[in-house]
Amino acid sequence: MIAHVKSCFRFITLLTLIGCSTVLGQIPESVSPLLENAEGGSSDAQFKLGLAYLDGTELALNPESAANWFKAAATQGHPKAQFNLGVLYFQGKGVIQDFDQCFQWFLLAAENGDLTAQFNLGVLYAKGLGTEYNPEKAIHWYLNAARENNEQAQVNLALAYFSGVGINRNPIEAYMWLKVATTRGSATADYHRDKVLEKISFQELTEGHRRASAWLGGPEEMFLLGEQYFEGKLITQSLEQGLRWLNEAAMRNHVEAQFKLGEFHLQRKDSEKDLKQALSWFQKAASGGNIQACINAGILWENGWGTDKNPKTAFEWYLKAAVSGSTECQTRVGLSYLSGKQYSEAQKWLTKAAEAGDAKAAYNLGQAMELELIDSENPNTEAVRWFRLATLNKHSPSQFKLGVHYLNGKGVPIDVEQGLEWMMKAADQDFVPALLAFGDFYEQGEYLEKDLEIAAEWYDSAAAKGNPKAAYRLGTILIESPTSPESTAEGILHLEQAVESQFVDAMVYLGSLLADGRLIDKDTGRARSLLTYAAKKDHPIAQLNLGKLLEQLDKSPDNARKAVSWYRKAADSGLTEAQFTLATCYDTGTGVQQNLSIALEWYRKAALQGFPTAAFASGSILWNAEESSQKQVEALAWFAIGKDQGDAEAGGAFEELHPLLSSEEQSRISGTIIILLNPE
Repeated sequence: MIAHVKSCFRFITLLTLIGCSTVLGQIPESVSPLLENAEGGSSDAQFKLGLAYLDGTELALNPESAANWFKAAATQGHPKAQFNLGVLYFQGKGVIQDFDQCFQWFLLAAENGDLTAQFNLGVLYAKGLGTEYNPEKAIHWYLNAARENNEQAQVNLALAYFSGVGINRNPIEAYMWLKVATTRGSATADYHRDKVLEKISFQELTEGHRRASAWLGGPEEMFLLGEQYFEGKLITQSLEQGLRWLNEAAMRNHVEAQFKLGEFHLQRKDSEKDLKQALSWFQKAASGGNIQACINAGILWENGWGTDKNPKTAFEWYLKAAVSGSTECQTRVGLSYLSGKQYSEAQKWLTKAAEAGDAKAAYNLGQAMELELIDSENPNTEAVRWFRLATLNKHSPSQFKLGVHYLNGKGVPIDVEQGLEWMMKAADQDFVPALLAFGDFYEQGEYLEKDLEIAAEWYDSAAAKGNPKAAYRLGTILIESPTSPESTAEGILHLEQAVESQFVDAMVYLGSLLADGRLIDKDTGRARSLLTYAAKKDHPIAQLNLGKLLEQLDKSPDNARKAVSWYRKAADSGLTEAQFTLATCYDTGTGVQQNLSIALEWYRKAALQGFPTAAFASGSILWNAEESSQKQVEALAWFAIGKDQGDAEAGGAFEELHPLLSSEEQSRISGTIIILLNPE
């Protein structure tokens, strides 16, 4: 059985109830103002008036009136009034004795934080008075009160731990709570501690004493004990006890304990993470001045981890840390201002961080200078200065940018050797844009001698990092310049890798191969799917090839109209072949009503971009139109243009038809060519 301390119900005045005397309220000097306030609805005045009726000094003793005023305050949530009303129901004083009512009012007072009520509620549960016998709930309320240093609750909790009633038997905890209560002057605890000492081991005694010392020592001692349990230093490692003592310290505003708890909940494996708890503890620690906690709270708010995403709240935490000197947060704050186009504030914070050695801040300052977002007489020179500062920390994006500036001669004299050297430093750190750049240089023969095998090696390195563009370029090299019988198959695999990442150029290339069926097995269904996806993303080559595929699949008028629709989209974007193909549709009436004027318009656009036979087609429409001197001269001008572009058919037409013009018409051809090649 749980031993109880005289079943003590503490009252909140000078009355002695069930062997206990406690002063928990002051009797007012003047009753009149108190009565006025009580009648006006003040719960505190109602409570004090109840005390006055029980004291009988300034008012006639009247337990019934006391009960009424306690009830008036209690129904407004006044915890001391709720507890005292419960006591009156327990005693049957001023009301009919009713243990059920006593229990209900104790419960309300306990839930509202009244420690005496929490202890006495535990007593009711332990005795089964006014409620069912429930030792587990008794322990719950004893523990609540004990943690707030209610000595009687500490004693009852200790005896429960020692006897194992309502909780697993734990002599260590029993000794700890008795030691704590004894130190605070409890004679009852001292008596029971001597009894417990006779029945526990030396190891249990040592551990109990360690825990009691931590409890009595305050938050720092609690924190240190928690860390010892976590790390297994001098004592047996225990995650449960580590968390317990860190929580005790954290609840007493120990900032480092709060931060440690935040880290614990954040870093657990996914199934056990508690991001909401992590955020709560980080915010508490941040409010206590822990800079890293500010950063972590900001990150959680920014990403919506453990809470709804809220960039504004995240910024507030970052700013707090930035003001406290965190270079990481100075950079974050600067970037926030940069994205919000508050460039002067962005420059201020990024400069602070960059000058303190933050490479990311220096890099972003350099980029802002490049884009001329920040006022400067020599933005590229300033950009180079910041990129160079960031390279002191081997910041690969800055190494790459510095290389680009040397290659292009922006902010520094052109120096290809220096440019390639800086880009190689970035590539050595597997910076993907640098890997891609070297692939491009070797593929195009720019800055370096053209070498497709070496280009493929660079693209392969970038593709291995998951870059879809590199996988696409590697695939095209292997397919278009095979070095072995397996090259094409290997190239297709790389294209598929890029397609999986929905890299549109790769989808167009693979879709076109599948539609053509020369290098790989034809699959018009998948080809149509890939090309349609890319075409809807406004990729002009996909639009052109999808149109061609539709015409191949089905010669129906409906498919022809769909094809023309895609040709028009590609032509409008400036794709020369699409312009010529669309012109052909209008020329022949395929998928649209025949219209030579529109056909001529699109032939001209394609011809001006040098598309083969477009100049000849333009000239042919004009020559075959109604006989007109001007149109014939223009026709010969287009044939001449086609001839200069290397079109034999256009050259033949020019030689054949030129003599048919008059000398005056022939003299106008050169001027017409100039006009056609230089449209307004």
